[in-house]
Amino acid sequence: MRKVIQAFSILLTITALSSCVSIQKYRYLERRVTILEKSLQDSDKDGVIDGIDQEDHTPDNAEVDTKGRTLDSDKDGVPNYRDREPYDPPRTGEEVDDDGVVVNRLPRPGTGTNGVTEERVREIVDEVLSGFNLSSGSTLAEWFLPMIHFGAGSSKIEYNDYGTLASVGRVVTHNPEIRLVVEGHADDTGPTNFNNYLSYQRAKAVVDHLESFYGISRGQLVILWKGNTIAIVPAKSSYLNRRVEFRVANYNDYEIDPPPKPPGKK
Repeated sequence: MRKVIQAFSILLTITALSSCVSIQKYRYLERRVTILEKSLQDSDKDGVIDGIDQEDHTPDNAEVDTKGRTLDSDKDGVPNYRDREPYDPPRTGEEVDDDGVVVNRLPRPGTGTNGVTEERVREIVDEVLSGFNLSSGSTLAEWFLPMIHFGAGSSKIEYNDYGTLASVGRVVTHNPEIRLVVEGHADDTGPTNFNNYLSYQRAKAVVDHLESFYGISRGQLVILWKGNTIAIVPAKSSYLNRRVEFRVANYNDYEIDPPPKPPGKK
């Protein structure tokens, strides 16, 4: 597009020199080119060009939609970049603070004296699971905790996983007696030492996130790293293999030392 505008500018100059159009017409066309050039700029550096950007001064690191508007995913009035719980919409009657955290959380339907209690829910789930052939030592928590995935060669947590981590954070916060294993994995596209360190970095990034956003004690979180030794799918560079898994720690789960940092790795 910029090359088209540059070519158009050259054409205007040639046309003006040939006296085929009036000076007024040339000035008008020149102004139009200037406007087009400005519309292709991204003044607030949000990834959306000014020509379609509906917010001229997006804050740094703020998520935006295709029109450059700051995202507020849970519609609580606090934009994602300032929201500690960006995917946790308040229900009717609930209010949030400046960090987007509900300050007067109301009881969920069915949890009162005449409703279904959390203990009864666990009993029901256990009854259902008893009909499956679960391996010895499996626990309810192991089967229902989610996992998150990462880009190739990256340990950066993606925004679409913030909701998943919010769920994990609430589980651990409401169960301070448990320890949680945070286990990092890598795909099979790089050397072993690189994959080992990358899987550790992914697990550590998640632990740092849970500490920072949800105030979880570091003593409740156990970092394990597996490199590329445990693949979910056989594809060498599969997105599914670049992951962090969670499970409730057993009595013999202890954090292992970080692997050596590969040469040149930041």
